[in-house]
Amino acid sequence: MKKLLLMMAFIVISTSVFCQGTETVNYAQVGTWSKTKDDWIWTDIQEVSLVITFNKSVVSINNELGSRFETIEVINKQKNYTTWKALDEEYITCHLTMKFEDGYSVLIIVYDDLCFRYFY
Repeated sequence: MKKLLLMMAFIVISTSVFCQGTETVNYAQVGTWSKTKDDWIWTDIQEVSLVITFNKSVVSINNELGSRFETIEVINKQKNYTTWKALDEEYITCHLTMKFEDGYSVLIIVYDDLCFRYFY
């Protein structure tokens, strides 16, 4: 029951607008798209220490690139995740997904052939 309530609270927050706050990222993973397998090929999960800042429609990550994403519109809203069309700091279109998986909140950033997963 606790897990269900936590998931529902996460969905409510993520489907409206991002609340203002920060989260510490514990693990990260990078995927590249394989046309032959028609699926993502993932690196091993790396232990990291990053901070994600949520400020209304902007998500910032204190990584080497100073990644920043501004959500434009919700493109898919399900009971366990929400996906937005977004622009990164270089105005490149990507998709940003927030979901709850295996006890973690996960921020997923997807470009055409590259994907980043941040577990917090």
